[in-house]
Amino acid sequence: MNTEELVRLITQQVLQNFSGATACAGCSGGCAGMCAQQCPDDCRVVVSAGADRLSAPLGIRQIAPDLAAMIDHTLLKPDATADQVMQLCQEARQYQFASVCLNPSWVALAARELRGSNVPVCTVVGFPLGATMPEVKAFEAQRCIADGAREVDMVINIGALKSRDYRLVAHDISAVVQAAHSCNVLVKVIIETALLSDEEKVEACALAQAAGADYVKTSTGFSGGGNWCYWKLFMDPAHVRGAAPACANFSGYGISTPPGAGEGGGHHCHGHPRDPHARIYHGGLPCA
Repeated sequence: MNTEELVRLITQQVLQNFSGATACAGCSGGCAGMCAQQCPDDCRVVVSAGADRLSAPLGIRQIAPDLAAMIDHTLLKPDATADQVMQLCQEARQYQFASVCLNPSWVALAARELRGSNVPVCTVVGFPLGATMPEVKAFEAQRCIADGAREVDMVINIGALKSRDYRLVAHDISAVVQAAHSCNVLVKVIIETALLSDEEKVEACALAQAAGADYVKTSTGFSGGGNWCYWKLFMDPAHVRGAAPACANFSGYGISTPPGAGEGGGHHCHGHPRDPHARIYHGGLPCA
């Protein structure tokens, strides 16, 4: 993606914010989170920038085959029902999505509904505020994994980060990472970029990588979202010079270190958070 394209997309997002249009952070129309269905070309722009995952809400139809395997099928609304969860799983099974993402109380049901398929269950921990104690988040992760979760999306302690209590933030992430990785379960760290300064975003990414997380996500969807194209520019190695792993509004930005930097590749990132050789991956849309 060249500079002119980035400027166009950033301008487009700013105008949408002022107009109050209902659109996701990555597309040009009022898709209400259905961009993988309504705006596939906009999604492909994100993929061309390096995206790993896109998210899509309940009821999505007619997904392009090249996008389907990248979708986290997401239902995190507090009023979600069992029937909706089963519909979400049926759609994910039908279109072979990357995962379904649900609140913890629905993990066991989703795991049963998806038994025999290749679609894993993803859940959230410390969601949506992140202000839970590390030990509680670790227990929540363990409990969800026992119910069948294969991916865990945790929210960092945002207040601790803004207070510069980096030791607590690192412990917070590490507690969940250790609990999940002991069961070969992926961890994505939601840093809630809408509430952070640029410096805090970089520090959050560095802490996530140092703690061994697999992905960084920008938004729970409950505190507003960030501009994905701005983050692509901000986290580009040419601008950041390796200051931190990637992050963006498009769900899970994977973290990895170079070969030999630690056993387990992207699953156990033991490299220094300032490693200029850290590889960058990208993914997904804000949770719906």
